[in-house]
Amino acid sequence: MPSNRNRRSVILVIEDVEETRYGIKRLLTVSGNQVVTARDEEDAVLLARIRAPDLILMCLGLDAAHALPLTQRIRARARLSESCRLLFSAMAISAKALRRKQAIAFI
Repeated sequence: MPSNRNRRSVILVIEDVEETRYGIKRLLTVSGNQVVTARDEEDAVLLARIRAPDLILMCLGLDAAHALPLTQRIRARARLSESCRLLFSAMAISAKALRRKQAIAFI
């Protein structure tokens, strides 16, 4: 039976721009991770249920007004209450606001 130390992290990348999804997936895969990508909430929920990601990486630009609640919905619908999540964006949003929503980091 393989040890957990050798297990590769599963990262779910949610990004609506295909080229950006591809670039992020490639970067994370080269770094030794298993990466699955989704373009929207429905895809993300389906993939999260199937793959149970260790990390959800999401572009806040998908829906700026609802980005943080969107992540909470995905976690709830996919039953991922223990998963980590990391939100990223080029948009200005405060670290304090992200931490209140349990984000672990932002770029």
